Amino acid sequence: MEKRAADSISWQAWSNDLFAQAKSEDKPVFLYLQAPWCQWCRRLESESLTDPQICLLINRYFIPLRVDSDERPDINLRYTMGGWPSIAILTPDGEIITGGTFLNREDLKKLLTHCLLLYREHRKELRSRLRQAKKRASHHVGDRTTEETGLSLDIVHKVLEFLSADFDPIYGGFGREPKFPHYEAIELALCAARLFSDSTMEEIATRTLDGMAEGELFDREEGGFFRLAQKRDWSAPQTEKMLVDNAWLLHNYLDGWLVCGQEKYRDIARSVARYLDTHLYDPGRSVFFPSQRADEEYYRLSRAERKFFPPPSPQKTIYTDWNALAVSAFLKASAVFEEESYLERARKTLAFLWQHCFTQDAGMLHAAGFPPDTSFRLLADQIYMARALLDTYQILGEEAYLSSASLLAQLIHRNFSDEQGGFWDRTDTDKPCGRLRERIKPILDNALAAEFFLKLGILDQNPEYLAIARHTLAFFSQDFPRYGIFASHYALACYLLLQPAVLVIILGRQTDQTTRHFLGKAFALSEPRKIIKLLELDQHPQMLQMLQQQGYKAPRGYLYLGQDCLLETDDIEHLVDTVRGLAGK
Repeated sequence: MEKRAADSISWQAWSNDLFAQAKSEDKPVFLYLQAPWCQWCRRLESESLTDPQICLLINRYFIPLRVDSDERPDINLRYTMGGWPSIAILTPDGEIITGGTFLNREDLKKLLTHCLLLYREHRKELRSRLRQAKKRASHHVGDRTTEETGLSLDIVHKVLEFLSADFDPIYGGFGREPKFPHYEAIELALCAARLFSDSTMEEIATRTLDGMAEGELFDREEGGFFRLAQKRDWSAPQTEKMLVDNAWLLHNYLDGWLVCGQEKYRDIARSVARYLDTHLYDPGRSVFFPSQRADEEYYRLSRAERKFFPPPSPQKTIYTDWNALAVSAFLKASAVFEEESYLERARKTLAFLWQHCFTQDAGMLHAAGFPPDTSFRLLADQIYMARALLDTYQILGEEAYLSSASLLAQLIHRNFSDEQGGFWDRTDTDKPCGRLRERIKPILDNALAAEFFLKLGILDQNPEYLAIARHTLAFFSQDFPRYGIFASHYALACYLLLQPAVLVIILGRQTDQTTRHFLGKAFALSEPRKIIKLLELDQHPQMLQMLQQQGYKAPRGYLYLGQDCLLETDDIEHLVDTVRGLAGK
């Protein structure tokens, strides 16, 4: 039986010792960046990386380095060659000599021998070329200052122009092929349709939601969406399914129903939630698996035929950021569908993450099972967890969630912030090696961070948090156009900062069922400016006394647009209708 790559190549994990070894032995590093769900990675391992000559070359003349991109997204961000698998040949300092994605046997042999020739015979020329490439590199930010006066609604309009320019009017979606579900862009289009009564953005959103659901990207048999479609018409999907994609798309289709009123979007959202519940949820630990591997043969079968075959296996590592994103998605689904089981699922998942991934001094670990003294932390894990805590507070009104969100806010600001504005993607207690030395500020994570600090600042009445939100968004105000549609959530965060918040304050008791109903109804509203705060009557006796003196009953809702009180009522439907009428105001 032919040996697998893992048995033939002496793989090592990323470490400072590995690069020290490369320097001492004067060898280049062969970096193989893979994903456990990726069918092309499995093909590379079963074909090219089992070739005896290739194994001999790599083991003898290179330092073999294998990295799981889900486990180390910070390494993936700096070394991806455009997809999975990624192969990169590195200097002992961690600089990229060359690389590619999937390579057959012959092409990989050519790459290896070419790099060895460069490294051994043309070292001076190689160093010169690498220096020039480093000067041209512009994929990271962090060396500029930005005037805060650059923030305006022009940013929102400019990104909406990007959406229009990149939109595929025939099949929906953005770009031509391959087609990815750009959920940030869908989110912004739906918000523009709702807030501005923008019919063009509504068409962009609905045609995209329809195209994904009616094409082959959506699995009609078992539910859930595949990661991408290779053809413009959403056909020929790569059949891996990702927790991150489906959690975001659950948000999108829920908003599609709420904004556009089309029941088919409600049905698709239910199907996505059912898929996550059935195929990626681990009821024993109350957590979600990150992915289900690709299997083209299995997904060609009908529902009846699939009953005779085991489904593709999920990958079992529990990642903080994707689970926290699933928490927020299920909270939203619980409010929209008034489904208590979704709410309990979200609460249990959040409790697991807090118990198994939180450390008091450094925040969230990237995954359950990582040692607490792991040297690095990632911004995305902190932000998605903080957002999930804030969402849970708003739908339940339990102060403990708000306190935990505030604690994470302090750790995020202390460990990740840059005085010039914005947040770095990672922090490290050890001296990093290779391209991990590069400081990067991802625009999506920073936009989500700004939105979080904005909402927390309003809830806590903390002007420092509001200043952090503004400073973060200001950092990108001159640079955002180069991100195109990937600046969609940045544009939304700018809008939220520049517009008065829609603040819903509810006086009531958290344990009271009617109060919980008020909170859930408010949380279900498709209004991105909304912020919900419960004033617990047992903790604010003066409020209870005020209600009694005025002859009112609890719970009672108060609606503010910025500083202006628009409504006070004990009729939740009246409050909901009033919020819906705020579009454009």
